[in-house]
Amino acid sequence: MYRLFICSLLLLAAVVQAEEQSADYAAYQMKMLLQGQAEENQQVNEQVLNDMENVCADKQAAMAELLNFVRTGKGTVRKNAIAELVKSAKANNFDRDCNSWQFDIMTAFTEQKVDHSAYRQYLFTAIAKQPSASASGLLVNVLDYALSQRMLNDEEWQQVQSIVVSAGHLEARQLMNALLLTAQAKDQRKEEHQYLVSANVDLVLANIDAIINASSAEKQTGKVTQGYLVNTLLSQSQRLLPEQFAGLYKQYAAQLDKPARLAPNMGLYLIEQPNEERIALVHSYVQQLRQQPARLGRKDAKKIISFLDKLDKSSQTSEVVSGFFDELIANNEPLVSNAIAAARLSSEQKSYWLGYYE
Repeated sequence: MYRLFICSLLLLAAVVQAEEQSADYAAYQMKMLLQGQAEENQQVNEQVLNDMENVCADKQAAMAELLNFVRTGKGTVRKNAIAELVKSAKANNFDRDCNSWQFDIMTAFTEQKVDHSAYRQYLFTAIAKQPSASASGLLVNVLDYALSQRMLNDEEWQQVQSIVVSAGHLEARQLMNALLLTAQAKDQRKEEHQYLVSANVDLVLANIDAIINASSAEKQTGKVTQGYLVNTLLSQSQRLLPEQFAGLYKQYAAQLDKPARLAPNMGLYLIEQPNEERIALVHSYVQQLRQQPARLGRKDAKKIISFLDKLDKSSQTSEVVSGFFDELIANNEPLVSNAIAAARLSSEQKSYWLGYYE
């Protein structure tokens, strides 16, 4: 009986061991099967990616050849190349992966002054279909092309407005710059901007005003505020439209988001032509600065210090600026002291500015 019990135990152990080995083997087989499938899937995916890369490369090469005909061809050859490029553009999406040639077409058409109404219409239609996150970036390129041909029509202005109010800060600044450049006189433009059309300054500013009014006064994630657009308009118009700057400041001063950010521009505006009219405007601006919170942020404080530094240097050569600067320093100690404290200046810089009050 005992021997029978021992034999049973041994048989049970052998069965258990065999089952464990069988389970281990089954697990091993499954592992190898899954690994094989994974390797096969990886090979398939790699092949698909390679095929896509080849297709993209072939398409890019074909577009490059057509673009070369646009640049160097004449007559029917050039006309047919343009037609084929427009046809291809309409049949493909905008992206910078496989269809980066879409942006090459815009650049080439801008450089070669290709005025194609159907292509222009397609571009503005394409923008409307883009997610808001990418529409504003694409609009920068589209405006570059559109404004090299002629000014925007009412429908195009509406599309620009709807996109700018939802744009991020960088794109909004780029778009504002593009619009203001068209309003700048040709003889005042830099060489790289001569390709832009000349638009009526009042028309441009009226449409920018509509964009500002359509934007939100409250902060929203990923969107520019009304105050930011006003800051951008004023800072850029001081450089590009100095003759309109005073009127624009008076119009939008109350809507400035962060007045201190405009300080360096105000300094430049006075230094460029130090006269009574400009002194009066900058004096009004300083009064606005005095109404800011006593505790300035570092960036705002550095802007104010930059403003003071510009005036200080110019006062060495201009009696008009010197008189204004001396009065500003004497009557605005709290503002200047707050800016000095918040800007985190070096010991030498602090001593220099505080020296005016010793």
